[in-house]
Amino acid sequence: MLAYVGLGTISGLLAFAGGLIAGHSFLISLLIYSGVGSGVTVLTAVADTMRREYLAHRKTVADKPRSAAEVINLADSSPISDVRSDELRILAVDDDPFIRDLIPMITSKAGHTNVVTAGSGEEALKLLGHGTKREFDCFLFDICMPEMDGVELCSRIRDLPVYDDVPVIMLTAMREKSSLDRAYSAGATDYVKKPFEISVLARKLDEALKVSEVRQEGGALVADVAADPARTGAVGPTDAMKGGRIEGVDNLVEMKQLENYLCSLSKAAFRNCQIVAVSLTDSTENQSAASQRNLLRRTAEAINDAFGQNHGLMTHAGEGTFIVVTSPAWFASAEELEGAFWEYFEPPSKKTVMGRNSDIRFTSGDPFCPSPADVNTPGKVLGRALDQLRKKGTQGGPGARSANILKFG
Repeated sequence: MLAYVGLGTISGLLAFAGGLIAGHSFLISLLIYSGVGSGVTVLTAVADTMRREYLAHRKTVADKPRSAAEVINLADSSPISDVRSDELRILAVDDDPFIRDLIPMITSKAGHTNVVTAGSGEEALKLLGHGTKREFDCFLFDICMPEMDGVELCSRIRDLPVYDDVPVIMLTAMREKSSLDRAYSAGATDYVKKPFEISVLARKLDEALKVSEVRQEGGALVADVAADPARTGAVGPTDAMKGGRIEGVDNLVEMKQLENYLCSLSKAAFRNCQIVAVSLTDSTENQSAASQRNLLRRTAEAINDAFGQNHGLMTHAGEGTFIVVTSPAWFASAEELEGAFWEYFEPPSKKTVMGRNSDIRFTSGDPFCPSPADVNTPGKVLGRALDQLRKKGTQGGPGARSANILKFG
């Protein structure tokens, strides 16, 4: 109100001065001041009231809930895929009833009509029961939910043996690196940003179907970059880790998951990452599968110890080779990382009489930060890390070091 009066007063004073300049008497100029000032005050108040009512009406229309059918009709109404015999059995969990109505309509356009929805993590766990029989082939979890969020639900799902390798796609508008780190460390397979496009979710579901088929056959989930023997070496039978997981190493994911993680990051977070590949080989012959797996676990733990709180995510690319993605940049050179690695293994406090001496060789590639041009090609970035490691190993410089240590287990 004061703003209206102030504007009217200023307008009246300008009119008063104009009247005097024009040669009108003081009384006439005063009447002009009164008329103009009052008129401007009233008109301004009326105009502002009308503006507010108009904006409020627009907001009411914009915020009016729409049915899932209305939203689907805004997009291409033609199905992306025909009805398929290999459709996924999907459990979608979201606390928003509108999203729960929308998801089955979107998945049906991708050929997946077998969808069950739940409004909370607790409800989803009740549907799964004791997890003695696999009822679902894919999970869609919203990250932001009250009480039990999608990350905790994903972790609880992974504790059920029958679901420890089922694809989990996170649905969320959050792109903070810390949230993505938590989700992938808990076992998430992929990520779709809200508001999601039908074609994007359909593609993610097709990838989830491939993952489900590979894992049912007992294979590991790998990206194209890990399938090149020239880069990673042939993957031996003891290299396959179910779901890419090792007990006690939560931030170890499969190669494809790491690639999906990089795709999920914002451009700023992606450019701030440091990526490095490392390898550990043991010259001891005829090792048991349990011994090899234990050595991989100790290697992953040593890498985490070297990076401290900034250990980020890592993947096992086969034959004792790991790729680590961390943020911010932590090591300036391969030699610095190798020194931190050996500090974990060599102190007497880390040794045990249950172990035996083994000739262990640890090699690190040069750490690097991806360029802005790499943001759409994370597979090439991971391949570059493997190339850096191969180059360092071929050179046999100070980055390649051998030592006798006690092997655990």
